[in-house]
Amino acid sequence: MNHCRATHRATAPTALAVTAAATVLVLTACSGDGDGTEATTTAEVFDAPLATEAPAVSGNVDAFSATATAAGWSCLLGTDPFTGQPGATCSPGAGDTLTRAVFAVFDRDDVADGAQAAQLARESTVEELAKSGTDVASDFVADQFLPLDSDTLSGYCVNTLGTCSSSGFDDLGLTLG
Repeated sequence: MNHCRATHRATAPTALAVTAAATVLVLTACSGDGDGTEATTTAEVFDAPLATEAPAVSGNVDAFSATATAAGWSCLLGTDPFTGQPGATCSPGAGDTLTRAVFAVFDRDDVADGAQAAQLARESTVEELAKSGTDVASDFVADQFLPLDSDTLSGYCVNTLGTCSSSGFDDLGLTLG
């Protein structure tokens, strides 16, 4: 019987002044040769670059942040490390860390739509992994960042734990996917 073993490595965040964190988990496929020996899976865990101190954000992002905070999210205004755009990074409130996902939102004037936000996040993650010496294809990271959209906002959800779909984004006026 093959058993998969996971290994992980955490790296320190960048030297930016930080206010919010997102952890990205990258798994490689579990493989074995069928002879009953132990197969291995590796997982690379790193702390994504974190949001910097709050720059000026649009009224749309500011209003959304207040709404999300009232709904139990912890939202911090700042420059998103993946897109470089001003926005809000929101994480689950106390007690919800394993049931809701970290996400970021931006004004549509800064990031056109959720697909663009997710693409920028994927590209930055692949670059960060390459800098750390991890060889990962960009399509492997594709499921880590899912697009979020509303009439005035765009963004992405970090789907590391598979919690984007259960995060209740519709209650916040956001559409996932």
